[in-house]
Amino acid sequence: MIPIACLTMLLRKEIVLPQKIQVPTHPFREGWRTVQSDDLNWIKGQLRIAGWNLNLAPEEITGSGIGQTSEAAITRALTLALRKVSEPCDGAKIARIQTVDYTWFTLARVCISPCKLQSSASTPGLRAQLALTPHKAPTLAITAV
Repeated sequence: MIPIACLTMLLRKEIVLPQKIQVPTHPFREGWRTVQSDDLNWIKGQLRIAGWNLNLAPEEITGSGIGQTSEAAITRALTLALRKVSEPCDGAKIARIQTVDYTWFTLARVCISPCKLQSSASTPGLRAQLALTPHKAPTLAITAV
């Protein structure tokens, strides 16, 4: 298992990526796998080359866990956060990790951002939607006093 850190990307096991995308992954837990590269921009670039998009959700999901080590606490917190990710989301990016060490255990909180992977062909006419109304500069009327 690769170390869990901020910006680590996780994908559902059942997601089928295009043949062009060579993203090495490792099994994690409960139907999830971690992406080997921690460079989110590289992953986005690989998806873009293959004609796919990575859309991050604006909200974050939080999970907390305890363990005898920080790694065990983070793993438990991440597992609980991933259980809250809704079914249409294909992946998640770790946004923040906080740990507090106590005498006999470690407490961890993990915040993740769910994401959806989509083929560009399945994104209906985004440019057309953005270009529906031409942008007009606001006018300002000044009256002399």
